This record gives sequence, structure tokens and C-alpha cells, in this order.
Amino acid sequence: MPTLNQGAVLARNTDRVSAHSLKEAINMLQTTSPSYPILSSLDYARIYGEDIYGDPAIAGRVADLKEYICNHTPLSVLDNQDIYKLFLCCDRCNLSAAEIQGILERDYHIYIEGVFGNNLLLMFSPCNTHEEMDILEQAFRAIPLAERKVLSQIVVPVLKLEQALSPREAFYREGERVPLKCAVGRISKENITQFPPCIPIVTMGERISEEAILRIEKDWIEVVK
Repeated sequence: MPTLNQGAVLARNTDRVSAHSLKEAINMLQTTSPSYPILSSLDYARIYGEDIYGDPAIAGRVADLKEYICNHTPLSVLDNQDIYKLFLCCDRCNLSAAEIQGILERDYHIYIEGVFGNNLLLMFSPCNTHEEMDILEQAFRAIPLAERKVLSQIVVPVLKLEQALSPREAFYREGERVPLKCAVGRISKENITQFPPCIPIVTMGERISEEAILRIEKDWIEVVK
């Protein structure tokens, strides 16, 4: 939707989360001095959306594209509740998600939302045109996608690290930057996040293990002194 960056709307459409709990969480995070340009852009997006989301044309075009990909390519369309999201698994394909992304950018000037593991995420909106959808479908028709034997799935374990200090304690302690190889056993003074999937490998105050070191793609880490 056409809003300024950092603009968002939270809609509560279920009783799974109580209104009281939601309000408590919001009170911890929200500001009493919101940006009025952002608020104005949210209001504009609401009015704008009432018009364009009433037209099912692009949503139907996305559905047609999903059907084509399912029936004519080795790509798998992963289910989700957002009709404007296309999440593709490339595990049965001869090309990786990163390779397909490169072809889309280089040959068709199509820039997708991102690559997550061996999956592609494409985001559409009612602002997309039929011409743009045609180009995307032509790309998937032209890219030489072939089926390959599915390799055994790699299970990535969740690291269980010792919480040596609270995040607050770690933040206010004096720190120092050390080479990655020297950080084993030290307490992290920062959140170390891998993209994708944007989930911290090590969080502030946790003791860094050898297993965590193997997953970190940084040369230096800030640790508690």
C-alpha cells in the first residue's frame, strides 16, 4: 500500500489476543508524538485501498500465475493467506532460488522481495499492471526449469545458548570488539542476526558457543569486556 516508510496498521480480527493484552503491548512501544505525515499517508492508503482492492483483476491474474507455475514447472507454490504473495520453493528445481532471482533481475529487470533459503518471495499489489504480470509469466515460461531429484532436507537446529546476562545488563556493560574466532565463551554485547531469515543467532547477553560461531558471517563481534 502507498504509505510512507514505517507506516503500519494493526488490525485485530480475532479473540485469540485480548484487547487488553494488545493495548498493554502497544503502550510499551508506541510514541505519544507520532509523525503526522506518516499518519496522513496511512489515511490516504485506506481511502486509496477502498478503490483499488475492490477490483479483483490483478488478484485473479496472480491466481492464474500460481496455477501455471504449479502445473507447468517443478516449482512448488507454498500456501499462504495473502493472495498478493507468491512464495515459491525451488527444492525440486534444477536451478536454485538465488540463480532464478539472478535471471529475473538480469534478463527481465524483475526485482523480487527476496530469497529465503531455497525459496523465492514475490509480492504483488493492485498497483501492478497486467503488462507487468505478463512479463513475469513470460519469464517463468522462458527460464529453463527442469525437475531434479529432491535431496534430503537439511534440518537446522535451534541453538540453545546460555543467557549469562540480561539484555539490559549486557547493553550497559563496557564492551570490546574481538575477532570472531576469539569470541567463543564470551558474552555478546549485540544481537547477531543472519539474513535470511532475520532471526538472531545470538542475542545480547547470551554466551557465544562454538556452534554459534560456525553460523556467524562476521569477522568481528562486540562482546562484554
